[in-house]
Amino acid sequence: MLTIPVGAKPLALAVSVFGVHVYVANSLAGTISVLDVGTQTATTAVAPFTTPSGVAVTPDNTRLFVANSGTRAVSTALRDILDVTGTIAAGSTPYGIAVDPSGLRAYVTNQGSNTLSVIDTLASTVLATIAVGAAPTGVTVAPTGLEVYVTNRDSNTLSVINTATNTVVATLSGLSAPIGVAVTRDSSRLYVTNSSANTVKVIDTTTRTVTATIPVGAAPWGVAASTDGRQVYTANNSSNTVSIIDTTTNTVTDTIAVGTAPTGIAVTPNDLSVYVANSGSNTVSIIQTLNAMAPTLGPQSGGTKVTITGTNLTGVTSVKFGSISANVIANTANQVIAVSPPGSGPADVTVTTAGGTTTLPGAYIYT
Repeated sequence: MLTIPVGAKPLALAVSVFGVHVYVANSLAGTISVLDVGTQTATTAVAPFTTPSGVAVTPDNTRLFVANSGTRAVSTALRDILDVTGTIAAGSTPYGIAVDPSGLRAYVTNQGSNTLSVIDTLASTVLATIAVGAAPTGVTVAPTGLEVYVTNRDSNTLSVINTATNTVVATLSGLSAPIGVAVTRDSSRLYVTNSSANTVKVIDTTTRTVTATIPVGAAPWGVAASTDGRQVYTANNSSNTVSIIDTTTNTVTDTIAVGTAPTGIAVTPNDLSVYVANSGSNTVSIIQTLNAMAPTLGPQSGGTKVTITGTNLTGVTSVKFGSISANVIANTANQVIAVSPPGSGPADVTVTTAGGTTTLPGAYIYT
């Protein structure tokens, strides 16, 4: 696992659409650190922010939206020059922020005024202000773009907002100081961190009912789901760990030590790396699943020795090319060598250990 120094008290993370950069909101430093995923190095934007607590990047990968909890404003910045290009008035203590899949709307939780601001990203104006629960903190948008979900920390509820009408259509109770919320790519499930109960609640978005309660580390804060929907990651603020949840069984399959007081967490689009903002140690931890594979192509008859490198690979129980199991001939903590089975076309490569399963989509091509 890698650790990269960033600014003072990093709270939130956002990954660019193609997974090339990670943006870190450093609340005490008043800066946004930019991490280059390829070189694993960080630079800091010169643009001034006021206690930034949330950051989001538009789907076209051109603009950043930053929630400044120290003011009643959201800042916009151009990704390429990383300079503030505008300021949008919001409610009191804007905290969390998310941009919808179209890139036309941004949603900001205002902790001090118990509202959600809906921002027109093209006009940089507030379209609506929606009353939600007490101390709204986390926010996420369904991949369908039809609903927005807000965690209300002090009222122990979750607000469901219809994006067409900008109204609250449901309020889910029974939570315990919820902070983070993540939605699966198929929009079917929510994962909500209950910071005072040390659990994650799984919510069915159709029935709006809790389907599982998963014990994790102490004071879980941020939460993120992998794009394939197989894993969910929680940043456990008081135990300095990340819990990895298998979404099939709704159980924790691994617990990884990170920096001090982890808060925000994000997964790269290829599911190969997890980035964790450690607010107590001013660092970002990078948890890598699978890093590389070579060779990446071979004959349809199979028989190619393929080397897969990564971390936490001890005790591999299965390697599959598509749906076909491969013969594993060597295995260490950082490397697996498997013989490709017969196949055709591009194939996902899936590696399973006691700690969980990771897939490299379309990583191997049969020629």
